[in-house]
Amino acid sequence: DVSTDANSKIAYCIIKPDGSCTNYSADMINGGSGQIRISSITPTLQGTFSGTLQLIGGSGSVTISNGEFNSGYH
Repeated sequence: DVSTDANSKIAYCIIKPDGSCTNYSADMINGGSGQIRISSITPTLQGTFSGTLQLIGGSGSVTISNGEFNSGYH
């Protein structure tokens, strides 16, 4: 749970037409809430995430549900 674990963070970028990002985050410092669940570490890092992320440097939020990841790592 990113709101209670200082080592966890969910970061989200919405890319604008000019290539810059609108950044959202959920962590102990910026607020928000969310969960990251690791389901496998081999052969790839796999899991799910969800949460309500706060707009960095402004007001507003975005909610993500049913997010998934499957990433290779070295």
